[in-house]
Amino acid sequence: MHSWGVTKGIIGRHMRWWFQHPILDCEGKLTLGYTYPNLIMCEGYNAPGSPYWAMKSFLVLALGEEHPFWQAEEEPLPQLDARKRLPHAYMLVDRRDPCDVTAYTAGQYADWEPAHADAKYGKFAYSSYFGFSVPKGSRTLSQCAPDSMLAFVRDDMVFTRKKSSRTEIGEDYVYAEWSPMAGILIKTRIEPYGKGHIRIHDIQADFACTAYECGFSLPIGENSHVRETAKKNLAEAENEFGIVHVELLEGEGSGQFVENEPNTNLSHNKTGLCCVEIPIQKGINHIKSYVFGERKEKA
Repeated sequence: MHSWGVTKGIIGRHMRWWFQHPILDCEGKLTLGYTYPNLIMCEGYNAPGSPYWAMKSFLVLALGEEHPFWQAEEEPLPQLDARKRLPHAYMLVDRRDPCDVTAYTAGQYADWEPAHADAKYGKFAYSSYFGFSVPKGSRTLSQCAPDSMLAFVRDDMVFTRKKSSRTEIGEDYVYAEWSPMAGILIKTRIEPYGKGHIRIHDIQADFACTAYECGFSLPIGENSHVRETAKKNLAEAENEFGIVHVELLEGEGSGQFVENEPNTNLSHNKTGLCCVEIPIQKGINHIKSYVFGERKEKA
């Protein structure tokens, strides 16, 4: 049970963070989206009143003026576990940076198939700082914006993880078996490491195709100068917001920086992602990579 000061700090920081973002329209109403108006991320049940679930945060206004909540001074959040296993959510949560919490996922999935279910549930890692993306289309990487995914391209279509057929959540890893399309079977193990994580993929392919090991999305505004590094087995991009990095440790590929379609990322309206293009041969393929995103912006 948190103290009233901790509770007040959680609510105060929550409100201040949200109102730093353009979440209101010209009439002062909450918009559909996340940190900015964005209909691409929405699902079929969303309506103009959907954002007002957020009003639950204002339940404290029902407290009387003499309640301890109002008398308390805001307190910081107590120290939390650096790493937390969440088996029911199919996640391993990593808090090494208190301003960028990462959830590594083994394949939670919504069987009722909401829009963009693979992007919202099937990525390898979700960062509270870099956000994540949903696709506008599936013809190109820039349309699909498959950050934190292993994306396959065949017949000019992009395929990513949807469901996992088998999952395992350890104290320091997540494991999943999955297939992006018929003829491709993958075993993936993800381990937190260094600034980010290690991905290990064993791929059984019935045909040759192309895969892209993709990292986090980096915000790239109009006035942002992005320094890109793309070479054999490595891609990295850096600006005033942060650094994103993808590097093949085992396997052969070619680094790239892809500008995603606008409004695909939930947190930032224009982003790019680093990836390594990998030729997949018919038969067994083994890939090992190191992926991280490092923030620069002050919390």
